[in-house]
Amino acid sequence: MCSASASLAAAAVAPATPLGLGTAPSAAPTRLAASALSVSAPAGSPLTVTTTVPAGAKVVAISLFRLNSVPKRASAKTRRRPSSAQIATVYRNAPKAKRYVFRLTEKPFRHLKPGRYLVQVRVGSSRTALGPAASRQLTIRKAGSHTAR
Repeated sequence: MCSASASLAAAAVAPATPLGLGTAPSAAPTRLAASALSVSAPAGSPLTVTTTVPAGAKVVAISLFRLNSVPKRASAKTRRRPSSAQIATVYRNAPKAKRYVFRLTEKPFRHLKPGRYLVQVRVGSSRTALGPAASRQLTIRKAGSHTAR
C-alpha cells in the first residue's frame, strides 16, 4: 500500500505529458512597434522624425512615400485609386529604449516637391525582423516666391 500511495503522490507532482511533448511550444514574441511618432518639415530645414523606441529594438527603418492624388474629374469608367511612390528608406541604429529625433539629411529627402507624403517608421531587432509600421502623413506646401532686392 505504501508503494501505491507513493506512485499517486509522484503522479500528482509531475503532470502527465504525452510522449514527445516534454516541452511546451514557446509563445511567439511580441512584435516591437514605434510609439509617439511625429514628423515635421520646417522650411529650410531637413525632414525631422521623432519617435519612441521600445526596449529590445536595435534598428529603426524610416520610409518616405509620395502620395499621388486622384484627379478631381474622373468619370465612372476612368476611376483611379490614389497611388504612392517610394522615395527612400533609411536605417538608423537605436541601441537604447528612449525617444529619438532623426534628421533626414540624405539626398532623396532634400528639396521635396510640394504635395502629400507618407512617413512610415518600423522598429525591430534587425533589418529583417521589423515590427508593424507606424505612419504619419505630411503636407509640403509650396514655398513662397523670393525676389532678389
